[in-house]
Amino acid sequence: MTMGDISGRAVSFLLGGEMFAVDIENIIEIKNRGGEKLLPGLPDCITGVINHKGDVIPVMDLRRRMGKPPAESDGNELDKTCLMIIQNDEDILALRIDEAVTSLEYDSESNFMQLDDESVLRGFINRPDGSRISLFNVGKLIDLDVKIV
Repeated sequence: MTMGDISGRAVSFLLGGEMFAVDIENIIEIKNRGGEKLLPGLPDCITGVINHKGDVIPVMDLRRRMGKPPAESDGNELDKTCLMIIQNDEDILALRIDEAVTSLEYDSESNFMQLDDESVLRGFINRPDGSRISLFNVGKLIDLDVKIV
């Protein structure tokens, strides 16, 4: 990735009270949780696998991956938890997220600040209210050996 004009469309979602996003071009599907099979011996943030249209896909608990506490099992947080199935080249992964929120557009001219190429985050999308959404670098997110920021 080079510095320069960057633009795109992303889907934002909640994770532990913070807003994150993934480029729409990397999203295959957003679906309700269910059918996850637990397997022993996986990395800590990979909680199991699902069958998606005949393919076995690992499920990443994005809260664990980002060092956040687990969702409250007695509150409303778990009610909206879903899986966002993403793809980067040939790699496919299901992310467990708290709640999908909305789609939004971004570009480097008006509301996007790019980070370095080594981070799991591509950059930040600045919102009109002054808050910002962290945009994931899907290729780095799937690579478990990459630094968080």
